[in-house]
Amino acid sequence: VQEMLGDSRFMAIVAATIHLAHNLNMEVVAEGVETAQQLAELELLGCDTLQGSLLASPMPAGQFQTRYLATPGLKPSKKRSWWAAH
Repeated sequence: VQEMLGDSRFMAIVAATIHLAHNLNMEVVAEGVETAQQLAELELLGCDTLQGSLLASPMPAGQFQTRYLATPGLKPSKKRSWWAAH
């Protein structure tokens, strides 16, 4: 997704990929989301899951478990790559 904002051809490829995947009843994961503008565009395009340095930095497995899996009441969100309290 890094090039999608600077070139309309890349944006068309991203949009078509999301559309195709949804028509095949698949979920889409966008990797490499680094800016708020990328996040906003991907949400507008209906991307199901986002991941990248804007949302969370890479971390060791133990830190991930402590931060996200050991916290009561947190579970994966179906529309976001970050975790949502429910």
